[in-house]
Amino acid sequence: MQRLDEAIIERLKGKPVYRIIGKREFYGIEFHLSADTLEPRDDTEALVDLALPEIRAIVLRKGQAEIVDMGTGTGAIAIALLANVDGLKATAVDIADDALATATLNAENAGVSDRFTCLKSDWFLSLSGRFDMIISNPPYIPESQIPSLAIEVKEYDPLRALAGGQDGLQFYRKLAEGSRPFLHPDGKVAVEIGRDQEKDVIAIFRQNGFEFIKARKDLNGILRALLFSVC
Repeated sequence: MQRLDEAIIERLKGKPVYRIIGKREFYGIEFHLSADTLEPRDDTEALVDLALPEIRAIVLRKGQAEIVDMGTGTGAIAIALLANVDGLKATAVDIADDALATATLNAENAGVSDRFTCLKSDWFLSLSGRFDMIISNPPYIPESQIPSLAIEVKEYDPLRALAGGQDGLQFYRKLAEGSRPFLHPDGKVAVEIGRDQEKDVIAIFRQNGFEFIKARKDLNGILRALLFSVC
């Protein structure tokens, strides 16, 4: 009863339910949360749904596939893909030690840690090698919108995982400009986007030598994930 009372007080202060519980399900897998990780949300399952058949096709063709999950947080995207594709290996990149420790724990709990590698890096700075796909749910909220977010988000999600610069597109530019040296000649990039960002994000990737392949909507019918291929 004491624990329940404490949880109710935290919720009344605005702390999200899953932050109080300390974990949340994503793609049928339970993920532990920490202060430096976003809660994995249902919207992001659209990104996994978009990437999954592409990765399966690569494994069918080559016998294996290697991806990078850029800004991994809890590791949800990479771990969901690993749990659904044998022959896949993932490098999970994040700048926060706490996030990498949480992602490592989640990979162990999901039984995919033998194919999951964490890398501390400021985006591409410490990355090496070439991969079949770079996948990312980058920060994409314009800085001017941060103060108007729900208290559950702006007070409890890590700010650097939310704020995408003045126009919300800062990190799509980083991905579009930095991905090519780390991709195989037929490599792909898959990204989650915010509402009504598709035209701008597609234009950014086209300017950097990528071809737009397809998109996927989330369960609310909002266009949420885009896939690009090296031209």
